Amino acid sequence: SLTQHLFAPRPRPKFHEECTDADVADLARLLEEKCDEVAAVIIEPIVQGAGGMHFYSPDYLRRVRELCNRSGALLILDCIATG
Repeated sequence: SLTQHLFAPRPRPKFHEECTDADVADLARLLEEKCDEVAAVIIEPIVQGAGGMHFYSPDYLRRVRELCNRSGALLILDCIATG
């Protein structure tokens, strides 16, 4: 069977906004609960083109990096839309 993919909700903060603990809570919980199953977090860091054009807050990306460091998951930044 195929590997199950896990998804966290799209973050709330826009590019120019700060990120709060609540904004990363779902991802933090997912990484904690599934730490033995999650090898990596994959995100388009500049523009998420799927489902609309979403520009992530640099603060959100820093927090995702911290969560991955704590959980031992790799962080893969994949810029498909921007090259």
